[in-house]
Amino acid sequence: MKQIFDDCIYNGKSAIYVPAAVLLEISILIQSGKIQISEFYGDWIDALFANQMVNPAPFDHETAKLVHHLNFNSDLFDKSIVATALQLDLPLITNDSKIHENKPCLLVWT
Repeated sequence: MKQIFDDCIYNGKSAIYVPAAVLLEISILIQSGKIQISEFYGDWIDALFANQMVNPAPFDHETAKLVHHLNFNSDLFDKSIVATALQLDLPLITNDSKIHENKPCLLVWT
């Protein structure tokens, strides 16, 4: 696992990749009132990515191909997030019990 984290180093610090599906899930949670943020959603995203250690991980055709073959659950967002981790060959930071039960990729969070 050390090699994985060494590959994520940016100027001596760890880099974090945020899948597009995570941003969509956060939007849905805000709109449903399940979570609140103290600023406009677009401003929140801009502030998140203003940190040079936080990088967007887009959803593209290669990610879609990986999603197609994932069958650990039926949640499209979960599958998209896992597919992004697999595509980038990086561990996924999650506390999602369904993902932890199936371990479709390398996970960080116990």
